[in-house]
Amino acid sequence: MLQKNKKDIESKKKPREENDDRKRRKSEYETQLRKLKASQNQMIESVQKKKSAIKDLEYELELKTQQKTLLEKEFKTLEDKIVNSLVDVRQRTGLEQLVLEKKLEALRENVEKKDAELSQILSSANLDPNKLGQLVQSIEEIESRKAEEISIVQEELKKIREAHSNMVKT
Repeated sequence: MLQKNKKDIESKKKPREENDDRKRRKSEYETQLRKLKASQNQMIESVQKKKSAIKDLEYELELKTQQKTLLEKEFKTLEDKIVNSLVDVRQRTGLEQLVLEKKLEALRENVEKKDAELSQILSSANLDPNKLGQLVQSIEEIESRKAEEISIVQEELKKIREAHSNMVKT
């Protein structure tokens, strides 16, 4: 009977151990399941944050792209204006340079004519030396004024040429 009792106790002990093992495994499973759900929730939250950040970055990219397009259009407009202004300035300075060169040439021719006329008048006039001295002095004064005018025109021409060459370089 003792053996029978032993067998009965052992037979009851085994299901109890199995039941305890099942409870322990169930508890471990539930613990793991809670951890997995918490981890899953964290991952979902992280993915949502990343999606939100991506949307923000896409929006910012679109804004930057639009700003870049606007700046490129503005740059092109300004560049065209500058080019047109340069062309206009080059044309005007070229024209001014031509006009000044013509004026200078006309002044030189005028001086040469006056010089020739004066030489003819002096040679045919047979003037006395005092009057001739006064006349020469007067002519020299006129000649110096004309020389000053010519140098002023030449300076203007030089400045215009420099401005023109600077404009052409840029």
